[in-house]
Amino acid sequence: MKKLLFSTFIASLTLLGFSQSAMAAETGTVAGVWTCSFLPGKDMEDLTTWRDFYAAQLEELDSEEAQSVSAFMWTPRFSGAEVDLVWFEYHENLNVSSRAIAAYDASGIGAAVDGMWESIVDCQSSQSFRRQIYAGDRFNVTPPVIVESFRCVFNPGMGYTEVEDALGRWSSVLDELPQTDEFVAYMFTPFHSAIGFDVSFYGVYDNIIDYGAMTTDYLTSSSGQQMDARWREIQKCESRLWNANRMM
Repeated sequence: MKKLLFSTFIASLTLLGFSQSAMAAETGTVAGVWTCSFLPGKDMEDLTTWRDFYAAQLEELDSEEAQSVSAFMWTPRFSGAEVDLVWFEYHENLNVSSRAIAAYDASGIGAAVDGMWESIVDCQSSQSFRRQIYAGDRFNVTPPVIVESFRCVFNPGMGYTEVEDALGRWSSVLDELPQTDEFVAYMFTPFHSAIGFDVSFYGVYDNIIDYGAMTTDYLTSSSGQQMDARWREIQKCESRLWNANRMM
């Protein structure tokens, strides 16, 4: 697994002009994402054992960047999902990620960490830039949380220009709703992916009650209904609800 994350990011450099301002000193947050299914006979107990081993190996590295990685795991809230879990790892920016790569590669721990991971789960991976697109005035979301995900493909003739315009309108709609103070949302733009999607969006809620209340307000408001119609003009999305927790 780690060899997928700790590999070259050269391909991403061609997209930095799109993803970030030309004057920016650093990129945004870099996210490694693995969508995984357990191999026969393996379960969450095995994954937790791997997590503990991986964390212990990172602690031995003389690298602040490698130790600064944060990891989260999502599991489906309802049955019927095609995968058992999604594993996320974040670095502050591309430079931090690259220095972590160098430390990881030089350490020699990859064979043991990767081998143990690959004996437990079968995964598809992607790497994206993460961008916060909404934050309520009092947001302080602390795992475990509820996440609603939307993985989207652009409709013909649509693209990032239309998404950016829609995001501004969508934020204004949320500002009008009564229960968005503690809500936060992110957009992920892939730059290296084995999974076919153009963009994904994640909304984070403190609990299932908050999710139900805010979603009800949005879906029953005229502005929310109009906004959803605009999103459907721009892209086709698959959505799912997840339990999410911090793992490292």
